[in-house]
Amino acid sequence: MILQEMVYPDKEICTVEQMYLRTQQGKVTFDDGAFHLMQDTIASTLTYFNAFSIGKWNTYTDVEQISLHLFLKGQGQIELCIFDGSETIVLERRDFIHTEITEESFTLLMQEETKLSFVNKKESVLCFARIIAKEECLLTNIQYQTTKKPIRQIELAIGICTYRREEYVQRTLKMLANQILCDVHSPLYHHVKVYVSDNGNTLDTTQTYSDAVKVFYNKNAGGTGGFTRCMIETMEDKTEFTHILLMDDDIKIHADTIKRTWLLLAYANEKYKDSVVGGALLRTDHPNIQHTNAEIWDIDRVQTMHQGLDMCNVTQLSQNEEVLRSDYNGWWYCCIPVATIKEVQLPLPFFIHMDDIEYGIRLDCPIMTMNGIGVWHDSFEHRKASSVEYYDMRNLLTANAIHNSKYTKKQAKKRVMRHLVFQLLKYRYEDWKLTIKGVEDFCKGTDFYKTTDPVKLHQQIMQMGYQMTDQSQTLQNCDCLEDIKKKEQKGTVSDRAGKEEPVSLYQVKAHSKMDFLTLNGWLLPGKRKLVPLPMGCCSKDLFRVRKVVYYDPESKKGFVTQRKWRKLFELLWQCHKVNRLLDQNFDKAVKDYQKNYKEITNMAFWKRYLEL
Repeated sequence: MILQEMVYPDKEICTVEQMYLRTQQGKVTFDDGAFHLMQDTIASTLTYFNAFSIGKWNTYTDVEQISLHLFLKGQGQIELCIFDGSETIVLERRDFIHTEITEESFTLLMQEETKLSFVNKKESVLCFARIIAKEECLLTNIQYQTTKKPIRQIELAIGICTYRREEYVQRTLKMLANQILCDVHSPLYHHVKVYVSDNGNTLDTTQTYSDAVKVFYNKNAGGTGGFTRCMIETMEDKTEFTHILLMDDDIKIHADTIKRTWLLLAYANEKYKDSVVGGALLRTDHPNIQHTNAEIWDIDRVQTMHQGLDMCNVTQLSQNEEVLRSDYNGWWYCCIPVATIKEVQLPLPFFIHMDDIEYGIRLDCPIMTMNGIGVWHDSFEHRKASSVEYYDMRNLLTANAIHNSKYTKKQAKKRVMRHLVFQLLKYRYEDWKLTIKGVEDFCKGTDFYKTTDPVKLHQQIMQMGYQMTDQSQTLQNCDCLEDIKKKEQKGTVSDRAGKEEPVSLYQVKAHSKMDFLTLNGWLLPGKRKLVPLPMGCCSKDLFRVRKVVYYDPESKKGFVTQRKWRKLFELLWQCHKVNRLLDQNFDKAVKDYQKNYKEITNMAFWKRYLEL
């Protein structure tokens, strides 16, 4: 059985070569599905997609022996190596001379032959091949194989939720049909079906590219409603699915990521057979930078795992393989056992945000992650629409009420107060209304979710807060236009990929003593010019700023707001109102959620909720 095959750069997905083949010396080009190594080139597969995660396979499965197969021609030398982040050991070295594409194979005993190394001590060990080209060589494929048969048959449903993103969905469906669903040579053939929940009711339900794809219109109950509908369709299908893979509609993904997920589940040992498989989130603006790789929920904030790691840096590549405790994986790519879904019931009707966090906590499963199982997505930091403030606050309080028995009224108050102050420092005063409404609706308990129409509620929420409009002309008229362009271009792939220093995308700017003494510049004269700031900026960026235009760097949509002194005093009233609201209702609401939350997660509720 082929456990892993070579993945190649794709101009539609990612073209960062060092994520596929690492050039240590000389020159490598890629075309026509093959890597061309010029004479005297040294290249290796110690990369995100083409190294073999031998440490993780040793942890997650009982596979005892693998073999490495290279398909190449030319003259040179091949080295079979393993790497743990600091040391490389060459296990075998072999010369080759081939005038046509020929297979070279090596055998690796995971338990015996590698005792000389560190495979049994660390999950972060990677196996790879190094090629030393003495003349021009052609590398067409690399495979990692095993003679061991899969332990179980995996029947996989893929659930995609979409809302008016026809182009993205069609691209994904074409890829799935061509490389998985219709590939008679794939072990996944006839073992995968795709369900697309179209919340916008705009897709052509007949243009599916395969009989294994089902597109259906769904009530717009948010991403939560769309993914839950996919779960319902999966459980009611005559096929007895073992897993459902939830995927965002706007990701970029290699088909091999899904194949590797399927194979990992097929070989998972007794300890990990009921695990979730989580895909890492890579950034489309910096394709070699990882945003997260599974996450922890820490009372009222997210702790991201391995955030900011450069997948072109070999040390960080190994570091990314460390097995760390995690509570959940985002639904951009999350494969869940269907049996566990039936056991814990369906998600809470959160519409958007926190649904994957709450459900991951409720699933309480180990999460398997691995280099090569990851997708690309637009960065989240600039997606700061006002409506999110409502869902974040309501869903955060609800999740903690259910899953954290030690979450106190005092902690809830502190969390809300901190949120209101943060909005003040960023001059987003209209967002106060959304945060407070989130608290109010939380206090109504489970009856609120039972009786509220999510479509009408969302329409109401969208009318509150700031309205995003085109700010292109405003940005053009700003004095510091060149500074904007420099900030947006900083840290591009071409000047950062593979460098030793960590990427600064996630560095938090700490407030100075001056910031605290002057209330972040509120007690000082404000700058007169209009200052443009991306949505994901921190409050420190507003020091002494009088007027700001917030914008999304991609769409250039945003809004203008400014410092208002009277809002400092209004904040005191908003805090008093929230404190009183929680004093009167928090304890009662918590008891209600803990006692009755299953009434809003069962199949009967969801069918009524989605009007099925």
